[in-house]
Amino acid sequence: AIASGTAFLTAQLIDVTIFSKLRNSKWWKAPLISSSIGSVIDTIIFFSIAFSASFVFFGSNDDFALSQISFFGMDFIQVPRWFSWAVGDLVVKFIVALALLFPFAMIRNKIGVWKEFKI
Repeated sequence: AIASGTAFLTAQLIDVTIFSKLRNSKWWKAPLISSSIGSVIDTIIFFSIAFSASFVFFGSNDDFALSQISFFGMDFIQVPRWFSWAVGDLVVKFIVALALLFPFAMIRNKIGVWKEFKI
């Protein structure tokens, strides 16, 4: 719970701050850049606190999460299992951020926030 709460709160505050600063730029910049940076921060904080041996004082030292595996099938790169989970989680977050750009643009256009789209 500590890892999740810390990661979520920190990432959301940074996400909102970045979005606010970029809101007057092209329509896609604010949501895409703020979501991407927020996702990276959320993933780093959560997986580091939840699974990294460096933060073992926060919870149990899970042997399964810390065991070494090949990184996405590349046998020459060995990483802790939790690191592979973190990369997978981050890839999904990036895909979702990209996929939601179109509905975001349609909603913004529908409610009349923008009369034209700058690409």
